[in-house]
Amino acid sequence: SGTGDWWSATAEPKRAIHEEVRTLFSDDKASFVKSVGSLRSEVECIVISEGNGEGRRVTLYNDGPVDRHIEVTSFAELVLGSEASD
Repeated sequence: SGTGDWWSATAEPKRAIHEEVRTLFSDDKASFVKSVGSLRSEVECIVISEGNGEGRRVTLYNDGPVDRHIEVTSFAELVLGSEASD
């Protein structure tokens, strides 16, 4: 049976009690690592230098001894238009 606990894979928008977060920036990507208990998430945002875009990868690690059932939800707000139209 699940606990019903939930939080975001990065520090915001939803924090968790006793979380540990680390953010790393480089020229072509940003990495966000978050640990809550024995569950660790890593989100990598990779900038596409040849065009206007980015790629994202989410990796989940269960560092505990017990199998877990984890649900993942992703959301992206896409904008189709030029910068000048803002």
